[in-house]
Amino acid sequence: MSLAAIFLPYIFVTVYALQVSTNFSYSFKSLAFSMAGFNIHLSAIWANIIGAKSSFSVTSKRRLKGNFLSLVVPQIAYVFAVSIGIVFAILREGFTASFMSNLAWAVLNTMIFAEFISAALPREAVQPAQTLEKAVTT
Repeated sequence: MSLAAIFLPYIFVTVYALQVSTNFSYSFKSLAFSMAGFNIHLSAIWANIIGAKSSFSVTSKRRLKGNFLSLVVPQIAYVFAVSIGIVFAILREGFTASFMSNLAWAVLNTMIFAEFISAALPREAVQPAQTLEKAVTT
């Protein structure tokens, strides 16, 4: 019961903030990005609770190259934990209705996190000229 008392206000405030910031017309991608950034929300809430001074860093307007997997460790840990949990749940409970419900949520969250994780994978930076050439040739 206490989990619902914490989770429900958090999810409703998050969805409402997303609605207001997108003029009440948000897409699945924006919802997925907001959900995948849960660790950012938690660190902001914690900083507010302890009264820590927060800073804002300006992000680059160009695509950066490099390895950004350190930013998605919580999402990767979730996918790993869910994978192990699914195996244990099948062995313990079998294919019950509660297992299938939890499996559906786990698959949805994993699909949402997969796009966030793939954005953090190492890749070469794409120069604007290369992007234009690819658009013209296709």
